[in-house]
Formats: sequence, structure tokens, C-alpha cells
Amino acid sequence: MSRARRLVGPLVATLLVVSACSGADEEGASSPSATRTPDAACVDAADEMDEPGSFEDDLSPASPDSPFDDAEPWGPPAAPVADDADVDRDRVQRVLDQPHGVWLTDPAQPAAQVRQDVARTVRAAADDRGVATLVVYGVPLRDCGGESGGGAESGEQYAAWTQAVADGLRDGRPEDGPGVAVVLEPDALAFLGRLPADRRRERLELLRAATSALSRVPSTAVYLDAGHSDWVEPDVMAERLADAGVAAARGFSVNVSGFGRTDDEVAYGRAISPTVGWKPFVVDTARNGNGPQDTWCNPEGAALGERPTSAPRELVDAFLWVKPPGESDGSCGEGQPPAGEPFPEQADRLAEAAGW
Repeated sequence: MSRARRLVGPLVATLLVVSACSGADEEGASSPSATRTPDAACVDAADEMDEPGSFEDDLSPASPDSPFDDAEPWGPPAAPVADDADVDRDRVQRVLDQPHGVWLTDPAQPAAQVRQDVARTVRAAADDRGVATLVVYGVPLRDCGGESGGGAESGEQYAAWTQAVADGLRDGRPEDGPGVAVVLEPDALAFLGRLPADRRRERLELLRAATSALSRVPSTAVYLDAGHSDWVEPDVMAERLADAGVAAARGFSVNVSGFGRTDDEVAYGRAISPTVGWKPFVVDTARNGNGPQDTWCNPEGAALGERPTSAPRELVDAFLWVKPPGESDGSCGEGQPPAGEPFPEQADRLAEAAGW
């Protein structure tokens, strides 16, 4: 599963970003019993790491308000479409100019640089009176060795990195500006059952600690990722969210980088919400206009979904384009760029299919 790309533009040029692919696997809703079967690739990757650590943390109070109550989603300025791209350049530019998530994916980056980059992004959004959506995506054993594999080399590195993100949020937040949304670790809980038992414990503790660290920053709304409607049963995901500290989060996110239809994803979120204290949620609608696809990697039949907007339905804080639709899922076809690289042809195809 794949997520890597570089954000362009002067604001966030130094931030490495990855956009995940979300897809059902052996942990799908049709086979919940498989959620406790470790995956060979995850086990092999775990064997190359140091022993898992312990990262227990007292949960912090959750943000009481949605950052989207008084402001709309925001995205950094987009770079111009390449002159040599064989696309409808005006249409693609309209896609790239939509608000979208800013992905943070490099736990090895120096803490001072992380802090500076995050603060700069938050200030830019506040100057525009918009809500920045930061996506924290660097947990150890990320993506279980898929195209977006990697993440922190240890729990200690991850804890230090997420604290640097929290410090940057605190540095960048103006006293009277809109809040900030943080989508925390796409796929991490959906993949939980594929990890060895000791790594499952470590992951849950790391997510609890990260949720608390980020939630301690005023006006920061953390959304723990909950996969999508065709992956893990709602009751199983609710248990995982609780274990990962959703009590300290504003809520949770669904369908990040996925293709599930909006109505199905809203129903999935509403099935989870009552069992986690009626937490609200956000839905990634960037590429779900034509519903589920046969492949997760640059599917030709996908279309843009509903545009980013605040408070569209009951219990839904926002529809967001968490994954920027103008990037590649991976080199899964002839001439397709690596994961996360600009892919204007895909953006054009998604927009045309949506009637733009």
C-alpha cells in the first residue's frame, strides 16, 4: 500500500509526504477472525528492529470543539501543472488547488526542522483563516512492507518525532485563529492484526502517547484513523480505537486514500461512533466518486468525490481530501510514476470522470 510524495511550493517544500493506499486484505470485514493472524512481511520487518519499547501515557482531554465549526478546510498553494503534461491543464490545476492534507512522513528528520515546518504550515493556514489538515504517517512497521513501507526505526524515534510535531503545532497556533486537524496514522489500526503480538502492544501505546501529545496543544483536533468500511468490522475497529486512546482524540477518520462511497463510509463511522463515546469523524472523499475499485493502485475507473467542506452531515466534522488526488499510488502500470510523485494524468482522469 502506497503513500509517498513531495509537497511542492515554497511553504512546505521540505516536508516529505506520503499518501496511503487503503485496501481490504485478510483483515477485511468478511473475515474478522483473521485480524489476529500476523503477516509474514510484518514479522520479517519486525525481526530486523530492536525490541519493542514501552510508551504508556496518561490520556489528555480531547478537543471539545470541531476546528471546522467556524472555518473551511485549507491546503497549501499548488505548483503549476508541468508544461509537458498531456492533460487539460486548467482542469488539473483546479484539482490541485483544492484543499488537501499535508503529509508528515519522515521520523528521521531533525526535530528542529519538523517543528519549524509544522509551525510554518499552521501559520499559513491561519493567515488564510482556514483549517490545515496535517497527516501524521510514520509509525514503526508502516504499511507492513508495502509500497509505503518504512516509518520510524524505533518506538523511541517515533515518540520524539510526534512530540516535535506537537511542538510545531504549539509554535504556529495564533491565539485567535482557526483550529488545526491532525489525521493520525492512516491504516495503523486497520493493519494491527497483521503485527506480531508484542508489536501490536507497542503500536497501541505509541498511538495513545501521540494522541495525548497532540491533543494537549490548544485547538488541535486529533482524528485517529479507522480504515474504511470494507476492511475491519465496526465493533473490532471500535475496540482498537479505544485501546489506541480515542478518548483523548476529537474523533476518528475513515476512507483515507480509499474509494468507498461516501454514504457507506458515513454509515461505517456512525456504526463505530456510539461505542467510542459518540465521537465525530471526518471522511476522505478525494477519489470516491465512483465507489470501490478493483485495484487500489491508480485505478482507471475512479472519480473525484465531494469537495472538501465543513460539517456536511450529523456526526461528520468534515469531508476532506486527505490524500491529494494529483499524486500517484505507485509504479503499478507502464509509465506511472513512483508512489507519491505528481501524476497529472491521473488527476485529469479523476476530474473528467467526475464531470469537471
